[in-house]
Amino acid sequence: ERHGDLEEAARYYDRAVQGIDEVQSRLVLDERTSFLEDKGGIYQRAMTLAMKRGNTDQALIYVEKAKSRVLGDYLRNNIDIRLRAGDKAGEAVLEDLARLREEQAWFSSIVYETEHEGNLSDTAVMRIRAVGPVRARKEMQMRERRIEQLLEQMQLRSAGDVVARPRPSWTNSIVTSLWPKLEAKTLLLEYYFADQDLYIFQLTRNGVDARLVPGAVPKLERLLTLWHANLDLAAQAAGAIDGEQSFPGLQENALGLLRRLYDLLLQPVASSLNDREHLIVVPYGMLHYLPFHCLFNGTQFVVERFNVSYLPSAALLDICRQRGSRIQAKGVQLQDALVMGLSDSGRLAFAVQEAQVVAAQLGTQPVLDDAATASLLWSQGEHSPIVHIAAHGLFRLDAPNFSHIRLADRQLSAIEVFNLNLASCSLVTLSACETGRTVVGGVDEVIGLGRGFLYAGAASLLPTLWKVDDASSAELMEMFYQALLKGHAKAAALADAQRAFIARSRTAIPSYRVHPYFWAAFHLIGDAGKL
Repeated sequence: ERHGDLEEAARYYDRAVQGIDEVQSRLVLDERTSFLEDKGGIYQRAMTLAMKRGNTDQALIYVEKAKSRVLGDYLRNNIDIRLRAGDKAGEAVLEDLARLREEQAWFSSIVYETEHEGNLSDTAVMRIRAVGPVRARKEMQMRERRIEQLLEQMQLRSAGDVVARPRPSWTNSIVTSLWPKLEAKTLLLEYYFADQDLYIFQLTRNGVDARLVPGAVPKLERLLTLWHANLDLAAQAAGAIDGEQSFPGLQENALGLLRRLYDLLLQPVASSLNDREHLIVVPYGMLHYLPFHCLFNGTQFVVERFNVSYLPSAALLDICRQRGSRIQAKGVQLQDALVMGLSDSGRLAFAVQEAQVVAAQLGTQPVLDDAATASLLWSQGEHSPIVHIAAHGLFRLDAPNFSHIRLADRQLSAIEVFNLNLASCSLVTLSACETGRTVVGGVDEVIGLGRGFLYAGAASLLPTLWKVDDASSAELMEMFYQALLKGHAKAAALADAQRAFIARSRTAIPSYRVHPYFWAAFHLIGDAGKL
């Protein structure tokens, strides 16, 4: 490349990428993420060289090879890594896992000062309770490392030779297979960082285009830091007795930040936005933590103009759509929906109310508090077209695989969700704090609760990006299901609910709930179509 032979350089890069693909295809789950950790530079140089040579299609292929590759490979190739015993050795490992998970949950309850109902012996519980927070954190982390080691062993046993079997490089056909399937009024925007520059790939049914925004990455970093600080202050104000007084200033600051983010992320493709109704956003890096639907163009929020949905990678569009279409063709029986609500010992009063309202809308009975168990989710989830959980959630930045939702009998962690069977589920709604937050590993592999539910078979997921206000969430969810039951597509139903919430908040006195903190945390991932 330095000598000007771009064609030869492109061949070398392509071989390097093929070599990475070959090795990582033989690894299991998070082994792949670790392996890809230092390979981002190769994908980046291959992509930028393709752009220099005017080959936008090939550039997008390299970007897709780098994004949520582990999840994409597992879903497309139907690799089953659910835990199965199979023999006595496997049964022993499963028993060890059950014990370690229980101990991890107990130590976690000490570290995070939460309650835990478990199945350990009284002696074991007394021993754990005698441990202080510092020691408890070390004990918790030791068990988490051991759990991950045992899971890798079991996943290798479960997947068998399917992992090792060579598979076709499906991403090479992504451009030609994807864009013809997009609706006329749909625009897919895929983002990518190369050093300090931002690339925005635009897919429509007419083909692929790309825009370069030089020097955008450091600007985005600064703006996102300020945006997250604004959200933190909004959360504090929402919980304070006189917090309403802070919101005029916070709202003005938020709109300014969201306008500048709009100018960097959407204004460069403004001509492609004309006559569109649905935006599918494929974020990259720190953009996974940004709700594009609340960006502000100076007059209105993005969601007031477009329906918006998200994907970890463009390659998952087809998979999620096929799931949604298959479930829709079978016929969705709303009375089979599983709606769970847990008040967290009274701390989330609106969670139970939300579950009651949603269940009534769907024509089913809510499962509340002590009855809302992980065991019930395991047994009923596989037959439920909708799973709605309103509860307490905890995001673990230090260990995203152990981010969890607290159910009545135990914590439901991200690492456990992989073992659910949600093949009949059109929509999973996680109305809990930070259920959509992730850690980005590998090159751009999102690790958190969300990917587990997608692996488990759900067509779409409705999680949250921050610690939500439970009263606002209950109100928003009621409006969302109202729109959904009118026959609206999932992305359209969420947009309708958020528009109605914004309109209602603008006319209220005081009008502080128009701040995105109250309505923008929910975002739809996966299939955006009808139930």
